[in-house]
Amino acid sequence: MEQPEMMSEETGCCTRSAQLKSTVGLVAALLGILLALLAGWPLLCNQWSSYNMQRQQRELAQGHARRADAAQENGETALAVTAMSFATRAQAVDPAMERRAVVLQLRQGAEQPGSIAGNRLLELSYLLRWAEEEELGEPWLRLTLRANLLGAQGKQLEAIAALREAVQQNAGNVLPLFLLAELLRAAERFDEAESTLQRLLVVEPRHEGARLALGSIHLRAKKPEEAERVLRPLLEGQPSALAQGLLGIALSLQKKHDEALPLLQRSLSLDPQQAEVARQLGTAALALKRIGEALRGFEAAYRLQATPENLFNLGRVQRLAGKPAEALESLQLFLQARPDHAVAQRELAGALEELGRKDQALGVYRGLSRALARVEGGEELRREVEGRIAVLGAQLTPTAPPPEPPEPPGRKGGR
Repeated sequence: MEQPEMMSEETGCCTRSAQLKSTVGLVAALLGILLALLAGWPLLCNQWSSYNMQRQQRELAQGHARRADAAQENGETALAVTAMSFATRAQAVDPAMERRAVVLQLRQGAEQPGSIAGNRLLELSYLLRWAEEEELGEPWLRLTLRANLLGAQGKQLEAIAALREAVQQNAGNVLPLFLLAELLRAAERFDEAESTLQRLLVVEPRHEGARLALGSIHLRAKKPEEAERVLRPLLEGQPSALAQGLLGIALSLQKKHDEALPLLQRSLSLDPQQAEVARQLGTAALALKRIGEALRGFEAAYRLQATPENLFNLGRVQRLAGKPAEALESLQLFLQARPDHAVAQRELAGALEELGRKDQALGVYRGLSRALARVEGGEELRREVEGRIAVLGAQLTPTAPPPEPPEPPGRKGGR
């Protein structure tokens, strides 16, 4: 009676063994498939990545082509050519990297408005159109670049409006604020520029460009004390030539010549092309009776900016430096432009005296005296001129010959 049970157990054991073998085989097959998939996965990924890249490149090229067609329809041929050049190279670039590069170029164009000209203007105009269509970069950045492009095309009012909108988009960013102030200064809207710069300095108190611009506005408004207050913090660290020059001018205008002179000297050594700094250097040196330094300053000022004022200062200091012939030439040239300048006529007469041409000097003094008699004021100059007329008149009046001695008594009436 126990034998069937034993057969049943053997049958069950065989069945379980077969199932196990089947399961192992299935697992092995699945593992083989998985290994095959793993082995081919990089290739599959590469193929998918390649397909996806090609699709993005096609979309990028189609976008450029579409913008080129739109530009052509609007009669913007040069812009259409630029768009097609981007379409042509789209097949060889990574679209994601290309878009990142566009944002960087937008920022560069926004930060460097002075570099926008020629082909660069055309390229940035197209990049801005692309960025606006696809919303690349922040709105304030696109508006700032738009303002710079408008400014480069001479559309100042539109540029100002665009920058005002950029400021509203991002009130904490100093770039559109500074560019707005510079455009307002260029448009001679100095009150608006001043308030914009003050607003900027609240956001970033150490902004050098803003302090230089605000200092220039104060100097133009003949407020050297205000200019000094704004510019003095720039002396910390390594001040630029312009910072030292503007502060030196502000100090010189306040007659703080001892402090102004070294600043003006350093500024001019760093940047010798600053005419106003050279002129103020001459003024400060002259006030300190450093005639040689004053002469070099006024020579540089006139070389850089040949104005009548600089020519007069040069002639006056040439005379003080003991160069009457050069002073005479400079003053004569100045008086061709300003023939009624009384002080220049006095300096001219003085140079003639020093050259020994006293009769000509006397003629200049007499003409100047007659001119001064017809105008109010100038009494001190007139007294000086009258004094020189008296001195020269006495020197040039011929002395009367001495009387002949009387004849001896014995000779009167003959022998």
